[in-house]
Amino acid sequence: MAAILGMRGTSSAPDAIRPKTIRDLILKYYQNKAPLTAMLARLKTEKVPTVYFSWAIQGLASRRLKINNAGGYDGAATTLTVKPTDEDNLLGGAYSVRKGMLLRVETTGEMMQVTSDPTSDTSMTVRRALGSITAQAIPENGYIMILATAFPEGSGPATAVSRNPKLLSNVVQIFKSSYSSTGSAIIEGKSYLTGNDFEEKQAQALEEIAIQREMAYIFGQKSETMVDGFPQRTTGGIVYSIVENCAASNLIPVNAVLTDDLWVDYSARIFKYGSRDNGKIALCGNGAITAIEKMARNGKIQITEVNTDDTYGINVRKLITSHGTLYLNAHPLFTENPALTHDILVVDPAFIKERIFRDMKENENVQNNGVDGVTNEFLMESGIEVMLPHAHAYLIGVGKDK
Repeated sequence: MAAILGMRGTSSAPDAIRPKTIRDLILKYYQNKAPLTAMLARLKTEKVPTVYFSWAIQGLASRRLKINNAGGYDGAATTLTVKPTDEDNLLGGAYSVRKGMLLRVETTGEMMQVTSDPTSDTSMTVRRALGSITAQAIPENGYIMILATAFPEGSGPATAVSRNPKLLSNVVQIFKSSYSSTGSAIIEGKSYLTGNDFEEKQAQALEEIAIQREMAYIFGQKSETMVDGFPQRTTGGIVYSIVENCAASNLIPVNAVLTDDLWVDYSARIFKYGSRDNGKIALCGNGAITAIEKMARNGKIQITEVNTDDTYGINVRKLITSHGTLYLNAHPLFTENPALTHDILVVDPAFIKERIFRDMKENENVQNNGVDGVTNEFLMESGIEVMLPHAHAYLIGVGKDK
C-alpha cells in the first residue's frame, strides 16, 4: 500500500474509504455487528419526499393451474373449475389462459385446448385429447400446465392478455440513540476502556442505533398508530415482506439436521427468483453455520474465504451451489439469541434499498435547560424497500435436531 508523505488533508483521502456520512462510519466500524445495515450503506439509497413510500412489482407469471372440483373430472368433462389466481403461491387462474391456449394435464400428459376466452378466473372450457394421449380422469386438486397457443390458418388475432402490477408500500421509522454525561464526568473524562468517557458513550450510541436499524430492517412489522397525540410509524422488514407476500414459498421451516439432498432442495427455492450470477447474502446464526460446515466436510459442497472488498465490506465465506452462489455471514445478533441461532435470512442485494426521509444526524445539547451535564442524540428516519419479496428467503431451524 502506498505511503502518504507529509500532512494529510481531506482531499488526500480516497473517496472510496473516507466516510462521508454517519452511516458510512457505521459501515467502517460496525460492519460485523450490523452487517445488513453496513451492506445497505454500500448499496444505492434513495431519499423519499414523505414518510410513506411505495413501489410496483409486476406479478410473477405462473404457467400452472389447479383443479378445484370435488372428485376431479372424468375424461368427458369439457368445462373445468380451477382455483383463482394466487400469486403468493405462484398459481394462475383461468384468466391466465385465452382461446387457443394449449394445456397439459400433469398427471396423465393429455393435451387440451381452451375453446373460448374465460369469463371468470375460476372456469374455462376446453377441447380434450388433442394429441396422441386419450382423455382420462383429472384428479381433484390436479395441476394443469400452460403450454402455448395454436391457431388455424386464416384465424384472427389472439386475445390480448396483460397483468396488473402489484403495489407494495412501507413507511419510515424514527430511530434514536442518546448518550450523556454529567458535567463532572466530562471534565474528569476518565474511562476504563478508551480514556475518554464521553467519546466512549458516543461510540456506544452509534453502535446502538446501527443495531436498532438492523433489527427493524429484518424483523420489523409495518404499522402506524397515534402515541401521545402524534403519529408513530414502524417500518416493515424483510421477514415481514416475505410473510406478507410469499410465505408459502420463501418462509422455509427446516427444523432438521442438514443433509446434501435437503440443501439442494432449499437452494432451488432460494434461487428461484432474483440474482444467481451475483449471488445472495445469507445472514446466519452460528448453529446454522455449524450445520452447513458439517455438511461441507464430506466434500460435496465447498466453502471458501472471500475478500471483503467484494462483498459490501462484510466478512463472508462463499458457498457455490448448482442454483447460485451464497455468501455466508455469521450474524452476531442471530448467534446471541438462542431462538435465532439456527435461522438464516437470505438477502438478494439487488432487490433491497434503504429509503431515507431524514439522514443520520447527531443532535447536540438536547438535555433540558439547567441540567448539569450534556446529552447528545443520534437520530435517523428511514425504512427499507424490499423490491421483490420472492428474491429473499427465511430458513428456520437449519441443523436443529428435533
